[in-house]
This record gives sequence, C-alpha cells and structure tokens, in this order.
Amino acid sequence: MGGKNMAELQLVNQQDYDCNFVIDDILEEDKEISLDVTDPELQFTKFLYAFRFIEREMDKLKLNADNMIAEINSWLEKKLASKQNQIEFMSKLMQNYLAQKGLKSLSLPSGNIGFRKQPDKVEIIDVDTFFEKATFDLIRVVPEKFEPDLAAIKAKIKENGELPAGVDLVTPDPKFYYKLNGK
Repeated sequence: MGGKNMAELQLVNQQDYDCNFVIDDILEEDKEISLDVTDPELQFTKFLYAFRFIEREMDKLKLNADNMIAEINSWLEKKLASKQNQIEFMSKLMQNYLAQKGLKSLSLPSGNIGFRKQPDKVEIIDVDTFFEKATFDLIRVVPEKFEPDLAAIKAKIKENGELPAGVDLVTPDPKFYYKLNGK
C-alpha cells in the first residue's frame, strides 16, 4: 500500500465529525468513481464507514422526529380536551334549560338539542338468588358455565312486568344530544 493509500485509510478512521468530509469526497459530483484507479477495498472501506455515519444520522433524525411528533400530539390532546370541555359546559347549560322548561327537545336554526331515552338495562344484583329462582328460559348455557341471559330477562320483564328474583331493572337517565344542521 502506497503513501496515498495509507493517508486515505487514516482519513477513514477519523472521528464522526470528520465523516462529512469523507462523504463529500465520495459523493463529489464532478468526481467519477473508478475502481480501476483506486484500490476497491479501500474505497469500499470508506463506503462502509460512511454507511455507519449516515445510519447514525438517520437514527438521530428519526429520534428527533419522534420527539417532535410526541410533543405535537401532547399539544393536540391538550387543545382537544380544552375544546371538549367547552362543548360539555355549553351542553350542560342547554340541558339545564331544557329541564327547567320541561322540554324533551328543541329545534333551533342551527341544529337540534334534546334528550334521548335510553333503553332499560338489566342488572343482576344477587346472582345466587337469581339462579335459585330463575326458570330455564332466563339462563343461557355457555359451555361449562351458566350465566344470566340479559336479553331474555329483559323480554320476560316486558312480557309480564315482573322482576325475577335477584334482578333489578335500571332505567338510565335520558342521554343529551345535539345535532348540527348541515352535518
């Protein structure tokens, strides 16, 4: 290996901060890489050194982008939560107005507001009592397990108006809604 090749090899082994010089030298636009003129192994060693540096730079860019994305997402979540709080506050004002006036709904030029009745929900408050008194049509058989069939229980309650033992019927509060015109 001649003196020029030794100098090039030393250049390859320098610190990362000098790698831009190596990369610029390799990628110089008006310089054609000829493997006949240069020792290919030395050239490839320079390439591999450049690859390591470039990959580190890519990792740094990805990390920086991930940090920026996390920061933006955090900012967005805070802004969205603030806006949602505003909607909830104004919704409460509208709910209170409807309740005070005894209205179920109100049609306005820009949309509708109101309360939607929610379906009753069957709640098993005492499983043991329920299973002691329940008829077979109120139980759903799941392999190796018995559990109350809430849909069948609800249908039975609607049919005869009686609550099976160990069962309570919960009527949720009507759900407030708003619908904007044009959406």
